Amino acid sequence: MLDRRTSTVALRRLRAVLCLRGETILGLARRLSVSDAHLRAVMLGERCASARLREALVAELGRRAWAFVRGSVNVLSAG
Repeated sequence: MLDRRTSTVALRRLRAVLCLRGETILGLARRLSVSDAHLRAVMLGERCASARLREALVAELGRRAWAFVRGSVNVLSAG
């Protein structure tokens, strides 16, 4: 589980990625077959993501965007 500050940043970064794509957390959650509440809880570190959900997030967002969301990189690049 992430600490509260780090996980809040992850949720904000996810929102930024989705905003640039014209998408929402609700739409992403639907595509991933999870509730938006569950996805938010995972991003906030309140729940653990299953391996299936982590893989689906990487597949949906792409490796670069997922690295940005996780905080591995601090620049969100195109592609």
